[in-house]
Amino acid sequence: MEQTGEFRQHGRALLATCLGLSTGLSLNTYLLSIFAPYLLHAFGWTRAQWAMLGVIQFLVMVTLPIAGRLADRFGVRRVAMVGSLAFPGFLVAQAFLDGDIRHFFWLQVALVLCCSTTTTVVYARVIATTFRHRRGLAFGIMGVATPLTGALASPLLTALIDRTDWRTGFFAMAAAALCSALGMLALLPRDAPGAHAAASRFAPAASYRRMLAMPALWIIVGGTFLVNLPFSLASMQLKMVALDQGLTSAQAALMVSAFAIGSIVGRLVGGVACDLAPATRVATISFALPVAGLLMLASHPGNVVAVGAAILLMGIAFGGEGDVVPYLVTRYFPRSLFSSAAGLQSAGVGAAMASGNVFLGSILAHGGSYATYMLIAAASAGVGSLLFLLLERQPLAEAEAEAEPSPPADAAAAHSLS
Repeated sequence: MEQTGEFRQHGRALLATCLGLSTGLSLNTYLLSIFAPYLLHAFGWTRAQWAMLGVIQFLVMVTLPIAGRLADRFGVRRVAMVGSLAFPGFLVAQAFLDGDIRHFFWLQVALVLCCSTTTTVVYARVIATTFRHRRGLAFGIMGVATPLTGALASPLLTALIDRTDWRTGFFAMAAAALCSALGMLALLPRDAPGAHAAASRFAPAASYRRMLAMPALWIIVGGTFLVNLPFSLASMQLKMVALDQGLTSAQAALMVSAFAIGSIVGRLVGGVACDLAPATRVATISFALPVAGLLMLASHPGNVVAVGAAILLMGIAFGGEGDVVPYLVTRYFPRSLFSSAAGLQSAGVGAAMASGNVFLGSILAHGGSYATYMLIAAASAGVGSLLFLLLERQPLAEAEAEAEPSPPADAAAAHSLS
């Protein structure tokens, strides 16, 4: 009863985080993949140019740790409000693109700078500071929001754009994003646990020195970097990868949905698995799935079933990461510094996505193919998945002694390093 009571008590705040994540910076990954073929066709941009836009991901190495620290310091609601209300404006701005890829580049830079406050490092703090017995499942439910939106948006937007034009598609998404942001702000109570988190009594420099001295941080960041290299193909290239495999435009749109559906499955299964089994083992198994998917993509071009299965496996791993890694952060770091530690981990994700896009762009620019990158990324994911087993030798955070009763909400928010 106590475990189900967590969802009754904190359901409103959980729903608010779902709305916040459903139309924020995380959704931009799906939108770029959906709009890529239309923008390349309209303006004559090349696939190599598009891939090189991935260097923008390097920005999140700075913006996500800052967003995480701000959430620890000022609370979720005030920090998330900034990016959630700005995101629809950036979508409207993209509807007025004039064909100069530099304008699109700088729009994406500004979007990352402003909207990093709409990511998991901010919203997951609500889950980390409220749920205990079903924390993994709560992470999973929260994380389903973005891929579910992506799964629905891909065929709907593709159909809308095919009937009208890509500019209309941006306007439609901007309207949906604004409604979602307003819903999030209305539902997230001002007194929700985690919404007004107390600042750590440690100065930022001292907090980061303490975290950087922990081997667990480097294991998580290093493993995260390696297992995320394959997802460069999913961030901005997924639909074009499917088209490159010989699929039709409609089939390629369904592949984006397949990736999103896989992410939903990965989120839910990964979250429940973390509540029932060691999260380190869950991470290793989940993050190894892209190896099989990438090898299938590289060796079965044109086979729609093989392409769909491969992308589904990649989606499951991508979704699982959204639960498993935050869950691991709650286990190895104090909750008062959850978003700060999650921000550093997410910097590893950004570094991987950016590095992967730069590497992929270089391969394509020199006449290479997606298959070459797939083989390299498969090897990276295999090594990275094994790194998480090293966490089993690291000490847990004191607050994660599961025999202890769940602390009061205000105490959980104020808990700090001892």
